[in-house]
Amino acid sequence: KNNEIVRINGVEGVLPNDGRLCVKGRFGYQYANSKKRLTHPLIKRNGVFVQASWDEALDYVAKRFSEIKQKYGNKALAGYSSAKCTNEENYIFQKFIRLAFGNNNIDYCTRLCHASTVTAMIKSLGDGAASNSIQDFETTDCLIVIGNNIIETHPITATYVKRGKAKGQKIIVIDPKWTPLVKYADIFLQPRLATDVALLNAMMYVIITEQLYDNTFIEQRVEGGIEAFEQLKEVVMKYTPEVAEQITGVAKDKIIEAARMYAQAPTAMIATGMGMSQQTVGTNNVFALINMCLIAGKIGRERCGIDPPRGQNNVQGATDVGASPVFYPGYIPVSNDENRKRVAQLWNVPFESLDAQNGLTTLEIMDAAHSGQVKAMYIMGENPVITDPNQLHTVEALQNLDFLVVQDIFETETTPYADVILPAASLFEKNGTVVNSDRRTLRIRKAIDSPGEAKPDWWITLEIAKRMNVNLGTYENEEQIFEEIRLAAPIFGGISYRRIEKEGIQWPCYHEQDMGTSTLYLEKFNTASGKAKI
Repeated sequence: KNNEIVRINGVEGVLPNDGRLCVKGRFGYQYANSKKRLTHPLIKRNGVFVQASWDEALDYVAKRFSEIKQKYGNKALAGYSSAKCTNEENYIFQKFIRLAFGNNNIDYCTRLCHASTVTAMIKSLGDGAASNSIQDFETTDCLIVIGNNIIETHPITATYVKRGKAKGQKIIVIDPKWTPLVKYADIFLQPRLATDVALLNAMMYVIITEQLYDNTFIEQRVEGGIEAFEQLKEVVMKYTPEVAEQITGVAKDKIIEAARMYAQAPTAMIATGMGMSQQTVGTNNVFALINMCLIAGKIGRERCGIDPPRGQNNVQGATDVGASPVFYPGYIPVSNDENRKRVAQLWNVPFESLDAQNGLTTLEIMDAAHSGQVKAMYIMGENPVITDPNQLHTVEALQNLDFLVVQDIFETETTPYADVILPAASLFEKNGTVVNSDRRTLRIRKAIDSPGEAKPDWWITLEIAKRMNVNLGTYENEEQIFEEIRLAAPIFGGISYRRIEKEGIQWPCYHEQDMGTSTLYLEKFNTASGKAKI
């Protein structure tokens, strides 16, 4: 009303929300109407930000990026993409970094949350995403929730868990601290901090010694079969429930009970959260979870698998479309020559212009800025002064840059260190798509106009590229960008704006007749051998 949002309603009959909204979805819109929004480009002159025109700001940004690249080489520039931006904007941003900067130095906040989860899942299973749909949290027979305060952090997903409990579902909560889900749990395991691997190994010890493992699944669907299983067995046999009790503080009887409940259930799922991934051994934590799924045969079947409920609105989609130092869109490794040739052909650029080396992660980018190796950064919708570890180190790194561009909807703790601030449109002010926690590609639609001269992120990035004489392509709207995403990432090949006009589709969806994939790995795992790796 009068170009302001006054209320948000859910849409009934559309999965997964079915009309329900969490507190942020229903009431978290006032920021769009805020008088503190960035409305005009700002350039720092003599230590003070001064309002500038778009042409002036964009010309200046392009000039400085080009100068730094020419003086120090393409490795001296890097970018932070954003989990709060659309698929289309993240796609254009990663394309900009790879073509305009000439490297793969692009990452974003997933490095600080679920990147360890994604790494383990890709190496073991072949895909870095949830194996199942959110609805399966209601229908599975047993659910392990580990390191995830799901009721408070994912309220809509939690409604499926509560409904499942009402139908007799068994729930195991594993967390060092009490969470509201404990009230619904059949078993609550409260291990000491950072002892998760020992606990999970002990559960696998029980599954193995009591012969609760799925021998047929291991033989047919695990790479190396029984030999790989025996290698795992050699490791976990050191972790008896008695040993694990000494390490974790969890009573051995409860470890045994939890292992039996999980392994003996006809179907079972695991929801793993930040408590598992945000550790120095986060990847090993998730490897242990996956190994338990594999030996119990609790993945690659309906209502069986492992799901990492994601945090921000598009943290899944941003990686899906290539905001990664190691993957092109669709989880295609950048270091493979054949992949580079295919991407170069699609983007109409010389094969040699695409960097064959993996780029720097967020933390490596900041370390390189601190040491003087990275001279310029382009940050879209991220606030590393708050989100990155070691705030003093981060501030010193940003101060050490020759040039910093921050593109956001508000001034943040990071913007004081910028040389140029570019005002972006919020999600309410643009069209596009995002991907939710269960790989569902969803439409977003413009509801209001942007304040002042704020622009969509993809438009800003394209304009900078033009001024650097880099042709990222010609796009009239977000749909045209998504059409290119479909070509770049086969997992989106069958998804179009027309098909998701009313309801989202879960990737992989390879062609227009494909209805999408609610459960991954039913026939094979997405690895070279088609089998999972222990």
